[in-house]
Amino acid sequence: MDCRKIKKLALELALAAGKIQMRKFRTVLDIRWKGVTDPVTEVDQMSEALIIKGIRKAFPGHSILGEETGSHEVPGAEYQWIIDPLDGTVNYSHGLPVFAVSIGIYHQGEPLIGVVHAPALGETFTAERGKGAYCNGKRLRVSKMKDPLKSVLSSGFAYKARDNGENLREWMHCIRNFQAIRRMGSAALDLSYTAAGRFDAFWEYGLKPWDVAAAGLIVTEAGGTISNLQGKPYEIGKPGIVATNGLLHSKLVSVLKKSLKSQLTWPPK
Repeated sequence: MDCRKIKKLALELALAAGKIQMRKFRTVLDIRWKGVTDPVTEVDQMSEALIIKGIRKAFPGHSILGEETGSHEVPGAEYQWIIDPLDGTVNYSHGLPVFAVSIGIYHQGEPLIGVVHAPALGETFTAERGKGAYCNGKRLRVSKMKDPLKSVLSSGFAYKARDNGENLREWMHCIRNFQAIRRMGSAALDLSYTAAGRFDAFWEYGLKPWDVAAAGLIVTEAGGTISNLQGKPYEIGKPGIVATNGLLHSKLVSVLKKSLKSQLTWPPK
């Protein structure tokens, strides 16, 4: 199958979903709750419905996995579309412009195409396996930063972190070992910004396939490195991811490993 047609459709659908989001942005939204702190709006649902309809029309033999509607399997399908229709729903529902449409396409279990479109920020990140990563048509490369104390990291918290404190210890240890940490509220943009060299590294627990399917490929096609939290090969859907410029990878993995074995004290001794 011609990858150009698949990539073209993914981009068209991401842009169309972005238009829906901008029409409803900073208006009164219908919000319901999947969990105590996990909202979903009618815009999430409208965006996913538009994307699925477009895929079904053009490629009825492809499987789909969407955040809001789950799995739409086609027996024997070689291609799977993995969709986060609105990554950063909390930001969006509060009028913050940091949110994105994320569409990743896998072929026979391997990432093939990734599109992350941030409509309020006017940026569209794309990648195709073996052909590099781009933002608004400009080639992306990860940063060349080697010095941890001059490096800016990003991370976030799973919704269950309010109950189990997950990732708090890692944050405190990384603060001691790196220049700064930022929390954007959109894993797809955290990863895309790492690909663009705006962040030097990223880690997080609890991400779902739709958080990583598109932007993970964008990182690797920009020359970055991805692993799990132990430094082993990352498997989509498994908890814990580290994405870096490669130069800081072993340092970040080492800090994260040590954080799990130590007692947190402040100030550091």
